[in-house]
Amino acid sequence: MSIPRRQRSNPAAMKQCDICSGWFTPGGGFAAHRKACEKKKITENENMAYRVQQELQSAPVQQLPQGFTQPRSLQAEWPIGDAPEINSTEDSHAFSFEPEILPPQVESGTMLDDIRTDFHTASGRPTEQTAFEEFGIAQDDGSMPYDDSTPWYPFPSLFDFEVADLALRCSMNRQQTEKLLKLLERSSQGEQPQMKNYDQMQKLWEAAADRSTRFQHSTISVPYKEENRVFDVYYRPLWDWILEMVKHPQLAPQMEWDARRHYRFDGTGWERFINEPWTADDWWDAQTKINSHIHPSNLDAKPLCLIIYVDKNKLSSFGTAKGYPVIAAIGNLPSDIRNGGGIGGGRVVGWHPVIEEESKHSKKTSFVDFKAIVWHQSALKMFESVEIFCEVGCVMDCGDGVRRLLYPILLILSADYEEQCAMCLIRGLRSLHPCPKCMVGKEQLSQLSERFNERTPEDTARVLNDVASLTLKGDRDDLLKEYSLRYGQNAFLSFVNFNPYSAVSFDDLHFDDSGLWGAHLFPQLKGHLAKIGRHAEAEVDRRFKSFPRWRDLNHFDAVITVTFNDGTKHRDISKMFLFASESVFGENEDRATYQLLRCTRAYLNVIMYAGLHVQTASTMHAGRQSVLTLLSHLTKYIRTPKHEDLDVKSWEFIKLHYHSHLFDDIQKKGALRNFSTRPFEKKHGPIRVIYQRRTNFKNIAPQILNITHQVDVADLIWSDIHALEEYKQTIETRLQEESPADVEEVAGLGGGHFSIGSKLKKISFAQLGVDYDLQSDRFRIDLANFMSATLNAHGKPLPNGQWIRYSPQDSIVPFQFLRVNYESHEDWKVSTDYLRCNPKFHHRPWYDFVIFQSQDGPIFGQLKIMFICDVGDIQHPVAYIQSYKVVNAVRRSRSDKDLGILRLEKDKIEFISIHSIVRGALVVPAAATDVLEEERLVVDVIDSDMFLRVKKHWPGYTA
Repeated sequence: MSIPRRQRSNPAAMKQCDICSGWFTPGGGFAAHRKACEKKKITENENMAYRVQQELQSAPVQQLPQGFTQPRSLQAEWPIGDAPEINSTEDSHAFSFEPEILPPQVESGTMLDDIRTDFHTASGRPTEQTAFEEFGIAQDDGSMPYDDSTPWYPFPSLFDFEVADLALRCSMNRQQTEKLLKLLERSSQGEQPQMKNYDQMQKLWEAAADRSTRFQHSTISVPYKEENRVFDVYYRPLWDWILEMVKHPQLAPQMEWDARRHYRFDGTGWERFINEPWTADDWWDAQTKINSHIHPSNLDAKPLCLIIYVDKNKLSSFGTAKGYPVIAAIGNLPSDIRNGGGIGGGRVVGWHPVIEEESKHSKKTSFVDFKAIVWHQSALKMFESVEIFCEVGCVMDCGDGVRRLLYPILLILSADYEEQCAMCLIRGLRSLHPCPKCMVGKEQLSQLSERFNERTPEDTARVLNDVASLTLKGDRDDLLKEYSLRYGQNAFLSFVNFNPYSAVSFDDLHFDDSGLWGAHLFPQLKGHLAKIGRHAEAEVDRRFKSFPRWRDLNHFDAVITVTFNDGTKHRDISKMFLFASESVFGENEDRATYQLLRCTRAYLNVIMYAGLHVQTASTMHAGRQSVLTLLSHLTKYIRTPKHEDLDVKSWEFIKLHYHSHLFDDIQKKGALRNFSTRPFEKKHGPIRVIYQRRTNFKNIAPQILNITHQVDVADLIWSDIHALEEYKQTIETRLQEESPADVEEVAGLGGGHFSIGSKLKKISFAQLGVDYDLQSDRFRIDLANFMSATLNAHGKPLPNGQWIRYSPQDSIVPFQFLRVNYESHEDWKVSTDYLRCNPKFHHRPWYDFVIFQSQDGPIFGQLKIMFICDVGDIQHPVAYIQSYKVVNAVRRSRSDKDLGILRLEKDKIEFISIHSIVRGALVVPAAATDVLEEERLVVDVIDSDMFLRVKKHWPGYTA
């Protein structure tokens, strides 16, 4: 028996998980792994692996017929009936850069991919070394989070709560709610709600309101032009909301309190990787700072890290009504929770006053300063409840029963550029130093390789003190302009451990999707297309329309003549544009246009590296290099002659400069999704719905916040209900997502690796030739040879000891859906692709591409037919595919090299086992004139796993 590559030097002492086949050292967390693995129930039959391997060694191998070539997919190392190992990390290392940090000591017995965790010294926790398979698996004691048999209280019953929650989520007004209750009352059978009308329902919501921190109303008074103006401020006392989160028994086990540094052993040394905020540098520094003196409680201090998002948004179609929510999240919670919609997700904690423009004051410096002062006075009111605890901390019994000394820390301010300027109280875009984070000059914004002095609270305090000492207004203004500051009290600088200059962060949604791409690269590309001619514009639109559908990717019928305001749509367009236009733009056509397309490729590399959920030292290094490569290509483009009447963009702009901070922010705060505005932007949608359906359009803030609070309370009640149900029913957590509603899958066939569905009727080989327009005789003969060789290679007996033969009347069972699970190269978690093989799915052909493992390495192929083939009483899942091979590096065109195109050329029709399929792939036709589809292009930027997988297996192709 061959020993798995992770097994240590003493196989006899190892334990093997009977579910995932992973190997573990004695006492190395095997019990916790086994329990979690069983609970996830990835597969019902993966424990066959060991028995199959034993059988392979002892079974006789039959001789293949003379002249027969073994199928390529035989060397994919999957036994019949078993799935490839989900946790395999053979393909997990995408780069060969030297790690930034190499801790010197390697314990004996350390094996490849082991995880080492160094905790902050103040925590008193020893260094941990964990087998890769056990990393991140938490012990579940099975205890019930709540001792509450009626979590829906004060609603009379669960049914009453469900009815009220439905009315709330659907934003039903009084008349619609009354109608719903009357219809339910008329129901002749089943449960009936005890609520009889809208007023009773609202009284119950009011009775439940104290389950979450209520909003309060206050006013602030700010002078302007010799008059005091009064504004309403709505807010939840921030400390009360924090207590609610920290003491919540369901959230408490999920919270992390200690900074740590994670490393993965690559065979020669330890390479650091970063994901959540507590694995990055700012958390470590904060924990050092708050433990720099002895506390009277004798407890070591823990950072309670806050993430604050602010954005003024239009509520009405014409923008006449605006909302100004402030949303907070707890950084100690994992990103999947705090970026989600349930408890622990971001919550509205405040509502800034919206100051309307006044024609006689608009754009005046004094009026802009006045609005800034209002913003910060409002923020002071919202955050004042945490001020004392920022200075002295708070000893608290947390939801897990552990007493901790907590210090609120402002870790992240998530916002677009305009809001960041307001947060940092700087003058903004046209000032001498327009960056909220550093002192870059306005003429130096494209110098991405340069470093400029960071803004600090200490420097700002010094400047404001100097300003206060001046008597002449002109002198004060000149000094403020020199540092691009506005005069006034910055709310954040009133709190210890609140540094707004460090907390503001790169935002991919506004700086990349709607910024560098949406406002610069994309318009410039369209301008060049217009100069080439209408035929070029039409061809790009046609290519977009014919782009294959892919899950979570927007589809566009046209992009050239359409204006988009949605950053997510801009992101999808940026990922598709290169592949839809590379045959239209050529170096001989227009050098400037071609160079701009090279900029597009460099831009794609930047956003793909930046968006990784797990950042290693290698990917961080590659990401920083990609930013410099982008700058190099942009510089060449700027210097390249262009059409005289082309509207040329200025490249000295702030959102380009922010890329110099991008990977520094990741190093300090963790993965990009920790500080992106993308998770928070989706909160605006429900607020707009509330405005449009539940308000009278007058004095809207209290009405919106009242409904928002009811939704938060409903979420808390639902979380309690779900906890009760899980405790009573022992509901098993599923690893995979649910299948599409139109799919009925065959259970157990693919183990945890894949499942097939959309079953068709059994069909004979003779009829198959008619229905699928293929030579049925050749098909069945080749299939018989493939199945015989497959069984033979895996030591399986052939029926009656004879080479398999099929008659025209024999049959197979086709399927049209395939779900593939695979370990992502990005974060080492299980990802899923949903693939189709259907001649008429939603009225169009849909034949997805896959990557399958072969004796020659990974190969691309397009699904043609998927089916189950019976041999005896065993079902064998098989795919009939058109394979494509990567164009040899020597034969690659210059444009493919320049644009980082991975080009495929048609190879052969062949059978493969569905077991050998690694994952799906998005592959597009190379050109409109290629009617035979001889060449294809791999869209490597469709997701992070594909991006890294292509980098690993075809290095240099997409550089």
